[in-house]
Amino acid sequence: MKKQIVIAIASILVAAGVLFFITAGVMNSRSQSAGSGGSSSDSGSFVDNEDWRDIEIIEDFTLIERSGRKFRSQELDGEVWVASFFFSSCPSSCKQQNEIIRRLHEKWGAKGVTFVSITCDPETDDPERLREYAHTFGAHPDHWQFLTGELLHVRRIGGEVFGVHVEKGVHMDRLTLVDRWGKVRGHFDWHDPVKVDELEESMEKLLAETSPPVEEQKTAGTEAESSSES
Repeated sequence: MKKQIVIAIASILVAAGVLFFITAGVMNSRSQSAGSGGSSSDSGSFVDNEDWRDIEIIEDFTLIERSGRKFRSQELDGEVWVASFFFSSCPSSCKQQNEIIRRLHEKWGAKGVTFVSITCDPETDDPERLREYAHTFGAHPDHWQFLTGELLHVRRIGGEVFGVHVEKGVHMDRLTLVDRWGKVRGHFDWHDPVKVDELEESMEKLLAETSPPVEEQKTAGTEAESSSES
């Protein structure tokens, strides 16, 4: 009888130990995937589940601007722009990111570059909250947009339009550069001053472009040939 009790106690302790290590492993994995201030280095796409196979990938989007009006991404057609994700209650990382965007905005806004900051905490960041937050960075409404919307849509915008991972209060520390024809031309880690310099060099090149990249021209030519043949 005593032997059976000892075996039972030992089994319970072993099970508890296994559960502890599994839980610790999960928590460690989560902590590695998210950095300070809710940033993330995970490059996984939002659309990674079979349930989404039949849903059309979005290319354009509509969100709510800090003024309360609807903002459509087509408004940026013909402009060079830089997209990023943030949330106003972020304790450190987002403030650092937006401070860098503020400096870029002051230098490049008047030259024709638009900055688009999308919150990944829309429950908190309504238009009024975004107006207050944007004011702290001196964001000119013509050159720096602050947008909010339904979280699922924001997640899809991150993964399908910009190719970055976005969750509630979690985003990648990347500034995404988009050309006049809506094509993503690069992701730049704002933590690295060298990458920020590369972003500025790229913005200057894109502002000087008068026609789409060669690969887009080829695509357009192929489509024109196909329609003429039909």
